[in-house]
Amino acid sequence: VYQLGADVRQGNSGGPLVDAEGNVAGVVFARAMEGGEVGFAVTAEAAGEVLSDPGSFTESVSTGQCVER
Repeated sequence: VYQLGADVRQGNSGGPLVDAEGNVAGVVFARAMEGGEVGFAVTAEAAGEVLSDPGSFTESVSTGQCVER
């Protein structure tokens, strides 16, 4: 997991983390609730086939039970 010094906003989850050479280095998945511009991304290696072969993931999965707050 990468910790990002960046302004991660709502809706950025699933977006690419791109390195200086233009390669996808990871996928953004969260931001810190407090403390300014801090976000998190899973590494491209950890994401694996989700990045390299996304078309192979076609089966639907349950989102589980939602929790009302």
